[in-house]
Amino acid sequence: RGLITAIDLRPGSLGGTLWTVAAGSHPDSIAFSPDGKWIVVANEGEGDSRPKVAPGTVTVIGIAGLDLLEHRAYKRKLTTFELEVYEDIAVDRGEVEPEYVAFDPASRFALVSCQENDAVVVVDLTGPEPRILKTKLFLPTGSEPDGVAVLDNYTDPILGRGSLVAVAEEGKFGKLGKFLGENVSFHWLGPEGEWSKFMTLSRVNVPKLLNREGRITSPESVLLSR
Repeated sequence: RGLITAIDLRPGSLGGTLWTVAAGSHPDSIAFSPDGKWIVVANEGEGDSRPKVAPGTVTVIGIAGLDLLEHRAYKRKLTTFELEVYEDIAVDRGEVEPEYVAFDPASRFALVSCQENDAVVVVDLTGPEPRILKTKLFLPTGSEPDGVAVLDNYTDPILGRGSLVAVAEEGKFGKLGKFLGENVSFHWLGPEGEWSKFMTLSRVNVPKLLNREGRITSPESVLLSR
């Protein structure tokens, strides 16, 4: 099991613990929602494929109404949700590897890349409790998605209004010794408010972009900005 620890950074109390909360197995990436209501943690469960030993999950921590600085040594239990993400992308909890978390700028959802599964899942944050939507982005085999970014209020001339999603596809060696992936791909997620469909818009090969074809580049992260 993992542990999330909030550390005080103020002068005079620098390094003090604000609060701690349990997370899933082997937490990797963590992000705050822009509205300050949620923390989402990707627990990759790496190192053991047995589902009861190191399951890959997503931990969502509710922090709405919590003054993170005033509640030093916070003793009350924070509300947490342990979400299963393996449905449709893995045989069981031990075969899924949540890797990276990115929030919608409007805090309506979070995206979690599942690296070994060549997939991205959506965590809906608009209801009374967070939940994993059936909407999933499936990437080509060997893409190994790592970093993800979201830009809200994006309108595609054909698909309509939704969000723009970018994925850094780190890649890996395939069975024939060829390095797969190494792309940055762009996707439409929508329609607005439903988030029921991913549509791939374009894919850019990073080695070709950098004139380094034949050399491993392994893109790790990506940012989107207007």
